[in-house]
Amino acid sequence: MMVNNSILISLYTDAINSLHCQICRSKVNIAKPILICAMINLIEQGFVVDNIFDIKLIKTEYERLQMLYSATTPYQYPLYFLENEDFYHLKWKDNKVVTHTPSAKLIRENVKYAYLDNALWDLLQEKEMRDYFRRIIENHYLK
Repeated sequence: MMVNNSILISLYTDAINSLHCQICRSKVNIAKPILICAMINLIEQGFVVDNIFDIKLIKTEYERLQMLYSATTPYQYPLYFLENEDFYHLKWKDNKVVTHTPSAKLIRENVKYAYLDNALWDLLQEKEMRDYFRRIIENHYLK
């Protein structure tokens, strides 16, 4: 790890470790961590090269991971509500649609793509960093 990146790594580690996840019956909903892992995987697999995450690609990879971890939350919920975190963003076609129950149709019709902070995107271009953040998520949320 490069020393000049250590502050950014620390910042994003803290952000990921403190995701605002819903808690139901004293169990943390792992949908947001799974969605972040899906995005990391898409970078690793070469499907995303410009910090523009196609919603269909996210959905496919999220649903693959969802089965792996026996999660039940539909993809549109973490995709929409992750925008409450500082490092994740949605590019809306027009104005942001505010709702408590985002539907797949709402996402399809109103969101162009998802993207990350440029600094986090830059970090995730290195395999070592992808592995590091994946490990953080797995150890904190998926065990």
